Amino acid sequence: MDIMDASGVALVLIGPGSIDQAKSFSEKSKFEGEIYADPTHLSYEALNFVSGVLTTFTPNAGLKIIQLYLEGYRQHWKLSFEKDTVSRGGWKQGGTIVAGPGQRSRG
Repeated sequence: MDIMDASGVALVLIGPGSIDQAKSFSEKSKFEGEIYADPTHLSYEALNFVSGVLTTFTPNAGLKIIQLYLEGYRQHWKLSFEKDTVSRGGWKQGGTIVAGPGQRSRG
């Protein structure tokens, strides 16, 4: 964050959950940037992000889960499988979007 701040770059998170979930994430992660909730998933649909169990549990993801577990990270698996979580976007895969003024090409 220090490097990003020094470069004048803002990191903004948009989650596919409720405002309460965004608040909970903010408290647990200690993330100090802007966090927005998108309970309707309109941003995810507009950006064509993928969703589903098969896009979540790939072989590489399985290895990463094991690695992170060994490093001490924990996933709230019960929450991941609750009906409300799944139907409200619990399996949405995020992405990284870099947005800014950029440069327009002439062509």
